[in-house]
Amino acid sequence: MTVQMSLLEWLSFQANCSHVSELKFLGPAGLNRLLRKLEGLPPEAASLEEWNEVLEYLLGEPPCHNRLTAKRQLIMLLKKNWM
Repeated sequence: MTVQMSLLEWLSFQANCSHVSELKFLGPAGLNRLLRKLEGLPPEAASLEEWNEVLEYLLGEPPCHNRLTAKRQLIMLLKKNWM
């Protein structure tokens, strides 16, 4: 049996959150852990739709046109808005 999770679920798991909604309330340690995991994740690990879903859910940002740009945008805005 193969179990797949969405990018949001994976990020929540990596940040040690019980629920996806907890991603919006990470403290500095959780955010740093999440950023390290994100930086090591290849853009191809998730679909463009999933990257854009994370951008919209966490930051209210409009969609990007490719996965690499979406990943870079997500990391940049997390650092800017939450650190």
